[in-house]
Amino acid sequence: MGIKSPEHIIKKLTAEVAIFPLATFRVLFGALMVFSTIRFWYNGWIDDFYLTPTYFFSYFGQEWILPYNEMFIYSLFIIMALSAAGIMLGLFFRASSLLFFLSFTYVELIDKTTYLNHYYFVSVMAFLLILTPAHRALSLDSKLFPRFKSWVVPRWSILALQCQIAILYFYAGIAKLNYDWLVNAQPMGLWLKSKADFPILGQLLVMEETAFIFSWAGMLFDICIAFLLFSKKLRPLAYLAVVVFHLLTHFLFPIGVFPWVMIGVTLIFFSADWHERGWRRVYGFCKIIWSSLIRVYTSDSMGNQTVNDKRTTPNYKLSTINYGLLSLLALHFTIQLLVPLRHHLSDENLYWTENGYRFSWRVMLMEKTGYLEFRVRNISTQKQNLVSIDEYFTAFQQRQLVTQPDMILQAAKVIARDYESQGIQVEVYADSFVSLNGKKHRPFVNPTVNLASLKIDQKRDWIVKYD
Repeated sequence: MGIKSPEHIIKKLTAEVAIFPLATFRVLFGALMVFSTIRFWYNGWIDDFYLTPTYFFSYFGQEWILPYNEMFIYSLFIIMALSAAGIMLGLFFRASSLLFFLSFTYVELIDKTTYLNHYYFVSVMAFLLILTPAHRALSLDSKLFPRFKSWVVPRWSILALQCQIAILYFYAGIAKLNYDWLVNAQPMGLWLKSKADFPILGQLLVMEETAFIFSWAGMLFDICIAFLLFSKKLRPLAYLAVVVFHLLTHFLFPIGVFPWVMIGVTLIFFSADWHERGWRRVYGFCKIIWSSLIRVYTSDSMGNQTVNDKRTTPNYKLSTINYGLLSLLALHFTIQLLVPLRHHLSDENLYWTENGYRFSWRVMLMEKTGYLEFRVRNISTQKQNLVSIDEYFTAFQQRQLVTQPDMILQAAKVIARDYESQGIQVEVYADSFVSLNGKKHRPFVNPTVNLASLKIDQKRDWIVKYD
């Protein structure tokens, strides 16, 4: 087959397809985000993560992103919950999507201590959702503004979300092609050994063979699952694998709502006909239970109209806006494909220095524990004293700090500034030992380097090499 021309590719991307998969995604994503926000608030994590700490580990160049005060941070979470509800209901959808993306991403950028791959995934998916016309049908917007109602959307609006999910899975699988994961079955072996009291399967989980099976199965699942979901024939079995895989991770590992998010969003790979049948069942059920309410608000939301009825369907054609959106999407996916590979620009051990580890879809790939203590030397008197990190940082921050070089450097600078505020010029050194994937603890930070004198973005040659 010959190489397709750009015009042919653009024509395929902008072709009209039924909206049902996109509408399902919108509702499930919005509902899960409402639940997640309420759960975060209910568990007291707003106070624990954003009000209790006296210092926040900002991302490079993002030092201005702070919680500021109690009213500000709680207002952000209120906006987050309301905008997620707006996404779910399709109410003022563009504004809701934008507000959710901005509020959620802002909160996640406050402190890198709270970084999780699935938070990053939510931000990326929220950004893509802003660009889509997911509110054109089966939404309150389609009732309030009927002239914008449409049963079809451009193909790219569904394909973009599918591709983002595929990138997450594929890169997560490629990252597992390493010696520790496949040959040593680590850190899976460490994690499963702590599950001896798991109901029924506990004794099976602690077996060495189980760790190898889980490691290899996890790698194969991540690499292959997106391709299987794109296959019409294999899709049902692939989705069953998605459900089983994520239910296992939910029950075995404390990773929050991420498994439920993935179970929900991967439904977008199913055909429009499959989703339409689901929507009609939901509509029929609601009509029986709440018939009077349905007549008032959504009496014609489905009706007898099919996706082939063009009376309310705008004719999507190429325009400046189409080209602009496609260009933005091309840039987005170029970034998504390149950023996870940035660690290849350095000869450092990725899992030791973690330079290029974040934002690269490396999901549950390592277990690091460590010990850290700072030594402060008074430049004037040359006297030294030890500084415990619990004097400056919360317990949660400490757990992340002791193994992450950029956070250790930031912590050293915090300590130096604290002494400077008292009129004392100091040098800051660290005594640090770290264990990677169950191996023996070894020196982590060069104890002879004055960390207070280093730049945040310089090469991490002050980390002891991992041999």
